[in-house]
Amino acid sequence: MKVCIVRHGEASLASGSDEEPALTATGLEQAKLAAQLLFAEDPGMLLHSPKLRARQTAQQISALCPGAASVEAGCLLPSATAYDVAGALEVAESEGIETVVLVSHLPLVAELVGWFVHGDPAESRLPGYTPAGIVALEMKNIGPQEARLLWYAFAPEFDKKRR
Repeated sequence: MKVCIVRHGEASLASGSDEEPALTATGLEQAKLAAQLLFAEDPGMLLHSPKLRARQTAQQISALCPGAASVEAGCLLPSATAYDVAGALEVAESEGIETVVLVSHLPLVAELVGWFVHGDPAESRLPGYTPAGIVALEMKNIGPQEARLLWYAFAPEFDKKRR
């Protein structure tokens, strides 16, 4: 299974109201650039956090990747754990999905990379997870230390870097 872990695009600062921060114009552009890279991965499923900024990022990805079923997933809230996400990936795998895109938040996106690749959520070993940044992993099994890093792309360049 291939898993592409995306941080939501740049969001506005909290206004002090009850409204959730939305993506800025820059954040929308970042999400569109991420979607262009994800198109080549031919995702079969797009799981996203229920928070507005993640939903907006997922909408940009869905627009370019219409074959990916878009599903809101509470397991992608910032307070979730890698075990929560692993459970959702196991369901996707059981449905025959080969490539899943996850749209979430810091610190979860970095923790997922650390857990899946190195077995430790504190060990992502990436240069910084920018808004709309993507990390693509290949997994033989879903769990700690079961993934290898295929590529990552972070703002502002969004060039795929391979490891």
